[in-house]
Amino acid sequence: MVAELREGWAFFVGTTWLWVVVAAFCLICAVHQGGFFTLGPVLAKQGDIGESGWGLILSAEAVGLLVTTLVMLRVRLQRPLFWGMLGMVLYAAPLIAMGLDGNLVTVMLAAFVAGAGVEVFSLGWNLAMQENVPDDMPSRAFSYDALGSFMAVPLGQLAVGPLALAFGIEHVILVAGVALAVIALLTLLSRAVRDLPRVALVSTTTL
Repeated sequence: MVAELREGWAFFVGTTWLWVVVAAFCLICAVHQGGFFTLGPVLAKQGDIGESGWGLILSAEAVGLLVTTLVMLRVRLQRPLFWGMLGMVLYAAPLIAMGLDGNLVTVMLAAFVAGAGVEVFSLGWNLAMQENVPDDMPSRAFSYDALGSFMAVPLGQLAVGPLALAFGIEHVILVAGVALAVIALLTLLSRAVRDLPRVALVSTTTL
């Protein structure tokens, strides 16, 4: 087992697009979970959105995800991680909307856009993993992906409370949204991420 874990780690750190995206998601998940799921309900309850409005926001995100799923059945992502990380930029929309405005309709529309964006990423990421990870490596690659992506979530959830007390809930949520968008965009500085092609397209070009 130890040998297999070492082999998986060697593949993980030796695959640039993989570790860059996972490192980004270590921060993205911490920021989003803290800003949206920890402070978001507090802001909704204290402000005009209310508890029922928060439910509508979550539903709007789910609808955005569902609609995009249907649309993407007819779309071929030729650069899956490029479009996927651009989709993650949209994931910041509800945080920015809550931080700037807090109007229920505005945040619902932003949540719909976020749902669409995260579905584009989900599709792009799964395509990248399935087409570029060797057949004997997926379980270990996905394990290191999950570990790296979620390990900082508790820190994000714990940090936002004191920060909100010091600077205000709206300001912390807004900064979290901006930070999420910036982190997602920074991943595109890596050529391995933005230029990763579809394997089928590479094969066709070669032939």
